[in-house]
Amino acid sequence: RVQASIAEASEILKRGGLVAFPTETVYGLGGDALNPDAARKIYAAKGRPSDNPLIVHIAEPSDAEKYAYPNSLYYRLAERFMPGPLTVILPKKDSIPSTVTGGLNSVAVRCPAQPVARALIAAAGVSVLMLCIVDVSAFKLSGKIFDLVDPKAIILFAFIWVFTNLVKKTKKFHPLVFIAFSAVVGLIFKF
Repeated sequence: RVQASIAEASEILKRGGLVAFPTETVYGLGGDALNPDAARKIYAAKGRPSDNPLIVHIAEPSDAEKYAYPNSLYYRLAERFMPGPLTVILPKKDSIPSTVTGGLNSVAVRCPAQPVARALIAAAGVSVLMLCIVDVSAFKLSGKIFDLVDPKAIILFAFIWVFTNLVKKTKKFHPLVFIAFSAVVGLIFKF
């Protein structure tokens, strides 16, 4: 069942859609990092300014070479801390759209250790995923979240907040949950 769910999510990514999935630190929206429209969808879904760069998630630390110009420090850090919750900023290659990097000449690269995230990235085979980080533990329901113009974004953030707190309280995460979460996001935003 888990493999079927990952295969379904990877097909969504290949078609230019978005999926929600966990990393070891947050839940986020992922899309094909080489698809400028996927980046635009992520910015729209979160209400994030398009000059705020996204993080490119890779299946293996060596995959950074496809999208950036890693240096010796990157390889030392990757050997010690990847896969894991480390993001490294590197000079980007031209293959990465400027919509992903917020127009910058650098790209943020991360190789997550979370098994579902790694399996999804590997199965997608569409370069890498880019993730709009949504750290819902930092959300307060009486703050800027309600200043967003799009009511769909409020629904999305409320759903993420409730979902994450349930997972945190039960300390359990079923691998299929990210598919259900993706379906809800897709219905809300018609991805």
